[in-house]
This record gives sequence, C-alpha cells and structure tokens, in this order.
Amino acid sequence: MPALALQRASADRDAEKATARRGSRLEIQALRAIAVGVVVAYHLRPAALPGGYVGVDILFVISGFLISRHLVREAETTGGIRLGRFWAGRVRRILPAALATTVAVVAFSAAVLPRTAAAEVGVPGIWAALSAANWRFAASSTDYLAQSPDASPFEHFWSLGVEEQFYLLWPLAVLVASALARRRLRPVRRTVLVPFLLVLGASLAFGIVLTASGSPAAYFVTPTRMWELAAGGVLAVLLADRQPPPRVAAVLQIAGVVAVAVAVIVFTARTPMPGVAAMLPVAGAAAVIAGGDVRGLRRVWALPPVRFVGAVSYSLYLWHWPVIVFTRLLLPQPLGPMSAAAVVALSLLLATGSYLLIEQPLRRVPIRRPGRIVALGVACSLVVAGIAAVPVLTSAAADDAEQDSRAAVLRPQGAAIGWPQLTPDATRTWARPEHVVVPAPNALKDDLAYGSCTIEPLSTTSPVCVAGDIRSRTTIAVVGDSHVRQWAATISRLGEERHWRVITVLHNSCPFNLLPRPLEQDHLSRCTTAVRWALPVLRREHVSLVVTSAYRRSYPGTDARRAAEAYADIWHSLQAAGIQVVALGDTPTPMSDPIDRDCIVQRDPARCGLSRARATQVVDPLRLAAARAPGVAFVDPTDAFCGTTWCPGVIGNVGVYVDDNHASNTYLGTAYTWVRQHIGTAVDDGLHRQR
Repeated sequence: MPALALQRASADRDAEKATARRGSRLEIQALRAIAVGVVVAYHLRPAALPGGYVGVDILFVISGFLISRHLVREAETTGGIRLGRFWAGRVRRILPAALATTVAVVAFSAAVLPRTAAAEVGVPGIWAALSAANWRFAASSTDYLAQSPDASPFEHFWSLGVEEQFYLLWPLAVLVASALARRRLRPVRRTVLVPFLLVLGASLAFGIVLTASGSPAAYFVTPTRMWELAAGGVLAVLLADRQPPPRVAAVLQIAGVVAVAVAVIVFTARTPMPGVAAMLPVAGAAAVIAGGDVRGLRRVWALPPVRFVGAVSYSLYLWHWPVIVFTRLLLPQPLGPMSAAAVVALSLLLATGSYLLIEQPLRRVPIRRPGRIVALGVACSLVVAGIAAVPVLTSAAADDAEQDSRAAVLRPQGAAIGWPQLTPDATRTWARPEHVVVPAPNALKDDLAYGSCTIEPLSTTSPVCVAGDIRSRTTIAVVGDSHVRQWAATISRLGEERHWRVITVLHNSCPFNLLPRPLEQDHLSRCTTAVRWALPVLRREHVSLVVTSAYRRSYPGTDARRAAEAYADIWHSLQAAGIQVVALGDTPTPMSDPIDRDCIVQRDPARCGLSRARATQVVDPLRLAAARAPGVAFVDPTDAFCGTTWCPGVIGNVGVYVDDNHASNTYLGTAYTWVRQHIGTAVDDGLHRQR
C-alpha cells in the first residue's frame, strides 16, 4: 500500500478513536447538557435565568475545541486536510436533523396558522435551510433577547448558521497553515496557533466595537462570533491532549462552572453581547474543558440524566424553541408551571426521537464518497428551502388574486376608507363593496412610517430628520419611541399644511424619559443616555414645541407612577427652556393575542379586535404625567381607534394595526382629519402660549 494511503488509513482510524474519546469526555458532554439546559430554561422563563442565553456561547467553545482538535490531528498525521471528507462529516452530522426540524416547523405552521403568519414562518425557514439564518435576523434587526411574543420559531437557528459558516472556513485556515508548516519545516501545531490567535483577536475586537455601536446585528453575524469558536481552537492547540495536575484540573473545572453560573444568573437581556461580557462564559467553558477528567466531579458528570441531556443536546436545541413558540401562540394564557413542564417533556420526546432515528443512524454511515454526501446535503438544503417557500408563495398568490379589489378600494371615489368609517358601535368593517383589507396582509406587517429616521435601542444617539415646511422659522419636534414614530408622518403632513418645520428624534424602545426602564436598571441605560443627548439637540434646533408619546407598557405595574413623575420632570425642564409640550397618549392595545392580527384573513374581520375596557386597562403613564404638569396638553387617541365599547382590527377596509402594539401607517393616514382637529389644535395652542 502506498505511504500516502497508509497515512490516510491511519488518519481515519485516529479520527474514529478521537470520536470515541469525544464520547468518553464526560465533562464535555456535561458542559453540553448545562449549555442546552440553561438555554431551554431561559427561553421558558427569562426572569428565572436571565443570562441563560450564554449557553450558546458555551456551545460555540465546545464546537471550536472539538473541530480544531480533529483538524490539527489530521494535519499533523497526513500533512494536510481532506476538505471533502471533513465537510461530508459535517453535512452528515448537522444537516439531517436540522432539515427535518425545518420541514416539520413549516408544515405545522401551514396547518395551524393563518396564511400570513405561516408566510412569516416560511421566510426565515428558507434562510435556515440554507444555513444563513443568522444573516437574515441580522438584516431584519431582530432583537433575540427581547423574547418577543411573535418571535420566529427559527430564531434559534442563527447559531447553527454561525457554526456551519465556521465549518466552511476553519479547515481552510488549518490547510493553509499546515502547508506553510511543511514548507518551512515547522511544527503544524505551532504554525496553526498563529491564525487561530489572529482570528480570535480580530473577531473579539470587531464584536466589542459593533456591540458598543448598538447594532442588533452584532448578536448574529459570524465575524462577531468567530472568536468564541476560535477560543476553543486555541485551547485545542495548547492542550494537545495533556491533562493538568489533579489539583489544577479541579480548580480549573470548579472555577469554570462558577464563571458560567455567574453569567447565567447575573447577565440580563440588556447585557451588551457578544462584547466584553461574553468573555466570562467563554472563559468558563474553556476552563471546564481544560480541566479534563477530574475524579471528584466525574461522578456528577456521569449521572444518567446529565449524560442523556448531553447526548441529545443538539436535537433538544433544535426542537425546544419551536415547541415553546407554538405553545405560546396557541395557548390562551401564559405558560404556567404545568404547561412549561409539558413543553420540556414534549421537547425531550422529540429530541430523543430525532437522536435515535436521525442522528445516530446517520453517524454510522461510512464516508466513502465525500463529494456525493456534500452534493446530497446541498440538494436537500435546496429542496427544504423550496418547501419553506411554499407558504410564502401561497400567501403572496392569495394577495395577488385580490389585487384588483384592493386597487378599487384605494381609488379616491365613493365612501372614504379607514377612520371616517369608525362609528360609535365600531361595526363598519367595510366601506366599499370589495371586502378586502388594505394594505394586503403580507404588507400590513411592514406598514410603519419613518423606518430610516429611527435608530435601535442600543444606540446612545438618534438621527435628526427634517420634514414639514423646512423653510419655516417655527420648529416643532416629534420625540420618543416607536409609538410616537407611528404619528410622525401625519404630523409632518400637518407641518406642511400649517407651515411648521418638523424635526424627528426617534429611538425605538426608548421613551423620552430619564427613568431607566426595568430591563435597563442593571447597567448604564442607553435609553436615558440617548435622552440626555437629545435635550441639547432640541435647544440647538430652536424647537418651540415637542410632541411626544410612548408605549404604555414600557414601565409595567407600579413603575407607571414613577414613570409619570419622570415624564413630568423632563417636561418641566423643557418648559423652563421655553419649549412647550404636547403629550400624545398611547394607542389602545390592539388585539387579544399576537395571532389575532392575522384573523383578518382567517375569519370575519369584524370579530378581530378587543373590547375598549381591555384595550385601555393598562394605565398610561403619560396621562398621569399630564395631570402633574400644568401647561402640558394631553391628547387621548383612543377615540380615533375605538367605538364606545369595541376597538376593531379592521375599520372601513383598512387594517388598523401592524402588530400587537403599533398602528398602521395607512390607517393613521386616513385619520388625518382627526389629527388636524386634535393634535393640530393642541400644537397651535401650545405655539400660541409659547409666543
């Protein structure tokens, strides 16, 4: 047998032995169990383990360690990397279970959700099938840590995208380094360490900078996460299968567990990740792995439940989040202890089935023709992406079929649509013979104004945009979170009509208030920093009057009265500077649950909505604040959305809401007469007082 063939056969045997050793590394299996366990607990009860999301950071370190160890061993044994065989192994290990989960989630969505909701599931499903979900969520500015009630069941696939992109690039780095080592007659391990350290340093620096910038994309994109996988790679090179002395190993492993526990308990949704803070769970995971086999902890790591969860950790990670999302959507009440236990049990059942029927059988399939396995994996990914596209295309086709009817509704003839059709009994769903809703259901979710003039909550500044009559010497400012943003377009239109220069200082999720929201009280509040930044901007722009509003649930429970005091305080500071204030109350809570926003395509839209009592039952701190601030005009918009007893989801052929807390731009456009009568009058009165 030629020497090269002998080397490769030996490398295959070494890889099989390494796989066996990986299975016997009890501390790594236990670390997997801990990581997936805290992620599941966090997704079920964020308040119980507020930093449980760091389980993903731990999994990245494990993956980086195991993959790098395998690649470096092969490079040392054969002098190179067989890329096809490596990628085929990754395809065999990762894709089957992930694609099966993707098909199941898409099919279940199509079966139980309205077509618009199923289409919203299908879009990230396409990206998940193509191993690029992280870039999809980065592009759409998804806040992974917000635990939104309408979160995608594929949101957790972002980490799979990062890992799969890592597997595509990492062996190339090892291949190049091993070639240089052969050419310069240097040890492979020492040569490989250089690119590993470079990637770790560059990625960590980039992650810190992008996270500090406030971009939600920082959480998802591969360049900010590569350092966590590279940290595992550096550890694999440095350890070289060496076992530290028993006492050192014990200290390392205990310290690692403590570091992970601190991150899980102390970190929250507002901890900037994956910046400097991520170094704590990464270091903790590396310390546990470096400790190796510690006699005193071996019994704990070998406990049957720990070993079982570690074994099924990949499938459990895949299945638990869709189960949680669908349970929250379909249950009429929040998850209680019994329903949460049922979610865990169902997730474990599905994970066990996936492990026994998909993962294990396919891991035993020999890799004789790597190219065919890779090609089959790519083909299956494309097929599953096509399956995920079916609900998207079906919903788009349904919208297209009604396009002529919607065009007829939008023509300026006959009865006015939207707000003019709001009657005291709030039953006039249709203004025209065409019983269709505008915008189309697929477009309704994006019917928000001023997207480019709004910044995300992690930023400490806001864009300042100018609209209205830009040559006017009278300047008013629209300031606050997305709940005043939704009015900005109609106020700008009013500015053109009444010759006001209108500037917007808009900041998603950040009320114009110096009281930190509950989610931000654990560290420096970026929102309050942004508000302090905005105050001199208002003076510099010679603003005569500020129009502000805010989400009524930003300060839940007893914080509403504290929030009212803080609103009144900042308004007093504006008045002292000669700036008048108009406080615009928050819109009523639109629907009874997130799925109701799609009821307009599922059943009689007249039934889509909420009673006025329930829609306004949450105290609006702005109303309380206006009572404390003489000279501040308060405008209550409830009558623009509700009849005497009912707040409908469709009024005069127009969808009123885009989600569970924002009004649609189209509906507010139809309510321009109301805006002129109420907001316009309040602003005119304030400007008159200012003069």
